[in-house]
Amino acid sequence: MPTNRARRLLSILGPEFTINDVVSKINVSYQTAKKYVYEMIKEGFVNKVEDNKFIVTEKGLFLIEGENIAKKGVEDKYAYIFTDEKGMPLPIKIDNIEKLYAILRYKIVPDNIIMHHVEKGYLVKWILEQLGARILAQKLQETKSPSELLKLLEEYIGTD
Repeated sequence: MPTNRARRLLSILGPEFTINDVVSKINVSYQTAKKYVYEMIKEGFVNKVEDNKFIVTEKGLFLIEGENIAKKGVEDKYAYIFTDEKGMPLPIKIDNIEKLYAILRYKIVPDNIIMHHVEKGYLVKWILEQLGARILAQKLQETKSPSELLKLLEEYIGTD
């Protein structure tokens, strides 16, 4: 199942659901709903907890959070500003996750500056406090390279 489909389904369904919920909320047949749910289980987005009851895993919650927060922006005064090695602000402001992704993807800010902000926790703190992206902030702390960070953001915002 493509990740974007799972992201949309999970956002509609919520943290726990039944196959009948899938049928009624997205207007598909019982067989199609069952197929979707078992594909999400296979991908690790959902776990079966009872005969017809399913819960979203941490991996699935990451997708839901991304769907809800990726485009959420903050006011200009709360935007994130990268600084260089000397502490001088760079002439670019980030007010949402999609802009952060674009800055990484197109190397608008040098990798060493981005990783410095990740390693020091500055970017993590902004993501958590200004955007409320708890799961992303947690995973961001574990990234060790710009390519890892880019991959994480691609999964979060759904670029597949």
